Amino acid sequence: MLLRRLVLIACLIPTISLVTASPRTLWTRDLREYGSQGAQIDTVLAMEASRRIDFGSANELLVVSPREAPVDPFEVQAFVLDSRTGSLLAKRSWTSQDIYAVFGTPQGRYVVNTAGGVQLLDSGLKEVLKTRAGPAEMASPGRRVIAVRDFEVGHRGVIFVDSETLRPAGLEFPGVAVHSIASDRVAFAGALNDSHRTSLIVRDARGDKPVYESTCHEIAARFISDTVVVLVGCNRIDVVTLHGKRLFSAESDGGDVASVSRDGSRFVIVEQDGPVERAETIKVFDVRKKEIVARLEASDSTVEDLGLAGVSLAPDGSLLGVVRRDLVQVFDLTAPPRKK
Repeated sequence: MLLRRLVLIACLIPTISLVTASPRTLWTRDLREYGSQGAQIDTVLAMEASRRIDFGSANELLVVSPREAPVDPFEVQAFVLDSRTGSLLAKRSWTSQDIYAVFGTPQGRYVVNTAGGVQLLDSGLKEVLKTRAGPAEMASPGRRVIAVRDFEVGHRGVIFVDSETLRPAGLEFPGVAVHSIASDRVAFAGALNDSHRTSLIVRDARGDKPVYESTCHEIAARFISDTVVVLVGCNRIDVVTLHGKRLFSAESDGGDVASVSRDGSRFVIVEQDGPVERAETIKVFDVRKKEIVARLEASDSTVEDLGLAGVSLAPDGSLLGVVRRDLVQVFDLTAPPRKK
């Protein structure tokens, strides 16, 4: 009887199906062919590496090639590539400091960090449409809102700005170590009522709301839509709603949520093993199917042993862009995968 109960309980827990498959390579480009002087990257976090790549639209992919120097500021070269062919559409250079980051907007523009502040560029990178103090640190899943660090609201505080205008969106969140943002709220982790467990806490204009108590003492949270969050910690991921319902879980060998599609349909986990010149596994999860729809090992890619990968999903999750150093690849997630 006890065994039957355990089997029944196990069947009721939502789990992830494992699809061991590599996506089809659409194209590969070396940014040095387009004038890159050679990217110099010094980061050990996939989320930070992914700040240098983002789809502006279904047709454009922006990749930056920073040359981090011992002293700020440093030069950043930016390249807009055709997402289907890899052809160069536009390029631009600027100086940056502290955090290099690029964010595509719903209208196909780009928000970038420069030494002169946060800038809004047009799709061709020809014109600076707006500049404000920064830097920009993260974007909402749909890219409609950007979180900008503002020391006037505290060292760890952020304010929300509209991605299409860089005007304040009317929300600020002082004094909290924000993990992720949605259109009108932030997510962070904390312990409640002297609990030894860590909870996902969501804060909006009305205050704090404990959403989900994790069995892990240290978690990282990432919104994949305004109402769904991925929690990563203790070699596990949990996908939960803001009502505290767990949609599914999966094992994960460390790693970060490195990218989410704007429609909330898919997200990417990058698992790392070893130092910066490392073996990596890139997993694309489909939220509706509750399964891994693509898996990419470093050995599957011509960019093996070239440093930490930055990744970006197309707005509808149909393409995956990957950059390591100056080598960029785009994978087609709609084509039948190559079975391993």
